Amino acid sequence: TASVNLLSEIGFEVAMDVAKVLKIPLKPYYSAALGSIEVTPLELTSAYQTFANLGVRCEPYPISKIVAPDGSIFYLHKPDCKRVLPEQQTRILVDMLRAVVTEGTGYLASSMDRVLAGKTGTTNDFTDAWFVGFSPHIVAGVWVGFDLKRSMGKGMAGSKVALPIWVDFMSVAAFLHPKEDFPEVAGVVEVFCSRKMLFVDGTQRACHSEETPSEQKDLGELEGIVNPKYYKEEPKNEPSD
Repeated sequence: TASVNLLSEIGFEVAMDVAKVLKIPLKPYYSAALGSIEVTPLELTSAYQTFANLGVRCEPYPISKIVAPDGSIFYLHKPDCKRVLPEQQTRILVDMLRAVVTEGTGYLASSMDRVLAGKTGTTNDFTDAWFVGFSPHIVAGVWVGFDLKRSMGKGMAGSKVALPIWVDFMSVAAFLHPKEDFPEVAGVVEVFCSRKMLFVDGTQRACHSEETPSEQKDLGELEGIVNPKYYKEEPKNEPSD
């Protein structure tokens, strides 16, 4: 319900704008916050590539280069990349997806000696199981299901059937690159709020429980997190004389 409530607060226009730049065919339904739309593995993995790249999306392509028999390069792909999401907010999203691996449904991946982030996914009746995740260097997505939509059986969730495949692949692929953390971003600060969390500098005060509500920032004031244009402010009760 938290996801649906958030979508209700920010409005469909914000969500649709983000989905558009990620090339995700989002529909203006509240259930979309729960994953009711269908995407291909390429579409979803490409979206996560944007997260891993801190907001820069690159068009996916199947061929890097074609080399002629004499060694000359017949074709060389030129990456088509552009920034579509703000760097600070995307770095916070990466931190949230990192927590899925360190303490959430993707915990199986935490056994690898690499910094990883990602998200499991399971549809109704266990018809689809997902895990899409990434290191600072490589992104991979796994979907498990039948060609014709039907249940795989009770309990066949993303963490059980998709994540182990992803771990098998990344236990090789991720180790082709050096061990590195996701890069720090200017204007993003780390705050202990039940655990270490990242915030855009200036918004972290909302985390501190010792503050009174009047001292905390309103949701609409968290510039860069929620556009005030889409924030419906609740009426405030003024003290009586």
